[in-house]
Amino acid sequence: MKNGATDDSSEKMMQYIQYLEETHHISISVHFAPQYSFIPAEGILPGFQKYYGHINAYCLYVKNVLHMQRKCWRCQAFAIKKCHGAESYEGTCHAGVHEYIRRFRCGDEVAGFVSVSGYRDKKIAYGQNKWYDDNMNEEPVPYELLETVIPPLCAMMSVFLLTVKEGQRTDSIYSKILAYINEQHGAVTLDMLSRKFHYSKSYISHMFRRESGYTLKEYCNLLKIENAKVLLKESDISITNISLSVGYNNFSYFINTFKRITGETPLAWRKKVRKEAER
Repeated sequence: MKNGATDDSSEKMMQYIQYLEETHHISISVHFAPQYSFIPAEGILPGFQKYYGHINAYCLYVKNVLHMQRKCWRCQAFAIKKCHGAESYEGTCHAGVHEYIRRFRCGDEVAGFVSVSGYRDKKIAYGQNKWYDDNMNEEPVPYELLETVIPPLCAMMSVFLLTVKEGQRTDSIYSKILAYINEQHGAVTLDMLSRKFHYSKSYISHMFRRESGYTLKEYCNLLKIENAKVLLKESDISITNISLSVGYNNFSYFINTFKRITGETPLAWRKKVRKEAER
């Protein structure tokens, strides 16, 4: 149910998130409860793809290790469960990332939460993980500030969800698989999808291509390259480490894939967008 009203609401939320990030230097992500997975799956929030998970090199790096990725899924499920009893709270995930979480609702039920993440757990000693040391914020979570600026975003999200919930295809297997792929930033395989959704690899492969117009590999590459573009634009992380953090262990394959999708090498793309930003 996309229309001018929902598109306008989506744009206003995007503008507000960008304002908060630029003004307060915080990293925001939006996470949906399973029954609302059709929101990211069906592209109902245009432009929100980058906010469907924690976008920093350490978190992306963690999620590319399968057993750690599974722990991330469990942490998100735990956060949704905790949001049923707490409007907001601070917590630390299994990987040592400290964050602020605040729930949003659709009517009377918890529909998901907004996270402000990327803060260092003071209990973790330096030198144990360079990815962690280089990418975690040393400052404490600005809880009082976030209790002021995040509730309006959650309120906007709640109003938005009420306008789109009715009539959406929440039971579509394609929607569920697509939402899952988006949530994992493309770090999935046919084997993983087959085990999770209890369909054959052949069925998922053909269904996904029929519905999306992409093979699974093509779509996952698009997601990973979008994550790489965010890191290239917004950080000084080396291109080698960006390649690893978004899931490419083969550096040459990353360069070739990036160039095939964007028409430029990662280095050329980074220089171009930074030059444009200086104008």
